[in-house]
Amino acid sequence: MGISPSGLTCLASVPQATHRLLCFPHAGGNASAFRRLASMLTRSLQGRVSVWAIEYPGHGTRSHEQPLHDCQRLVNTLVEELAAFVQAGPYCVLGVSLGALLSCEVVRALQQQNAPLPDHLYVAACGAPHLQRPLRYGSDTEIWAYLRNVGGDAVSEAFLDRTWAAITADFSVRTSYLSSDSAVALLCPITAFGGKQDAEVSETALLAWQEQTRSQSFKHVLLEGGHFFWQHNRTVFFPLLANALAETLRQPVGGEQH
Repeated sequence: MGISPSGLTCLASVPQATHRLLCFPHAGGNASAFRRLASMLTRSLQGRVSVWAIEYPGHGTRSHEQPLHDCQRLVNTLVEELAAFVQAGPYCVLGVSLGALLSCEVVRALQQQNAPLPDHLYVAACGAPHLQRPLRYGSDTEIWAYLRNVGGDAVSEAFLDRTWAAITADFSVRTSYLSSDSAVALLCPITAFGGKQDAEVSETALLAWQEQTRSQSFKHVLLEGGHFFWQHNRTVFFPLLANALAETLRQPVGGEQH
């Protein structure tokens, strides 16, 4: 697993790869959350895609840094850190939960800078940006209860203790997130994945991602599972994402802006 100075982590380095997938973690998560996905994609796509993940300040391998609490500041930081990456060749983006919102805003900022765009944006476990409302969870007790509710037994007390500083920072990021109804739609296609039993994200909220893109290639996919379906139901989600990536490799539509 290679780590660049900017916090980009290469989870699956494939010398012959013609494409890259860049992953944005969920709240409290880090690059290692995508390690299994990277291993599967490398095998199923026969070495055509290398898998990278962004490490937010204060998370994972950057735990020695201070986490950022303001959404716009974090987006600006990530855009700067990705400057060389986006210039280095074709790529797609996957954002999960909070990472879906951050990845969308990062791509929007890149578009405004006339930087190379992803061939596809994949989002999971998150409603469309323009439907987001302020979080109701402010105190540590409320955040703790919320995480146990959406994550179930998979969210252990040891995990929460270990990542609490990053989690509370990410909730501040989410609380400070603002999406304007007049925000410029993305040029790249979007595919939105959701869990059928996810009480946090309805199918209506998932479908609304279509309003975030000018592309006619929008798709949404519902899988069995709750908010963490992308982990708990990975035997279904991983192959679906691999097939979607394979289709994008055959018909790239992003890249340089038009």
